[in-house]
Amino acid sequence: MEKNSNENVLSYQLLALQKEIDDLTTQNQQLRENEKKFRFFFEKSTDPFLIIKNFRFIDCNQSALKLLNVKNLEDLFSTHPSSISPEFQPDGRTSILKANEMMDIALKNGQHSFLWRHIDANKSEFDVIVSLTPILVNNEVLIFTHWTVLNTIQEFIRLQFSK
Repeated sequence: MEKNSNENVLSYQLLALQKEIDDLTTQNQQLRENEKKFRFFFEKSTDPFLIIKNFRFIDCNQSALKLLNVKNLEDLFSTHPSSISPEFQPDGRTSILKANEMMDIALKNGQHSFLWRHIDANKSEFDVIVSLTPILVNNEVLIFTHWTVLNTIQEFIRLQFSK
């Protein structure tokens, strides 16, 4: 009698473990599909997207490279955002200190948007609205960066009042 009881318990535990494995497999497949969708959106978007880790760029899409007149990611990889910015921002603050502050605010608040002046590889200046959003990937905090390119400050004002 006790043997049948033990077999029933073991059989039940085996079924429960199989269900957990099936659930984890399904979740893993869904995560892979979501990652493919994100990667496709990231790479094909006409909006510039960049990824920051430890205050350095680690990835970007073709739109960001094109805007910066940079040929490939290796030219941008592991550089600080201030390296593609003029020494000073329009408010008179140094780009390196202000960039660090903007990233700190995003990390603290979960998101931060602001006006920023960048320079491309030809040293031409352009303005963007930067949106920084911290994301957790493989237990690492990354900052997802989206740029909205502004042709003029008036465009920025128009965008602000159209919300």
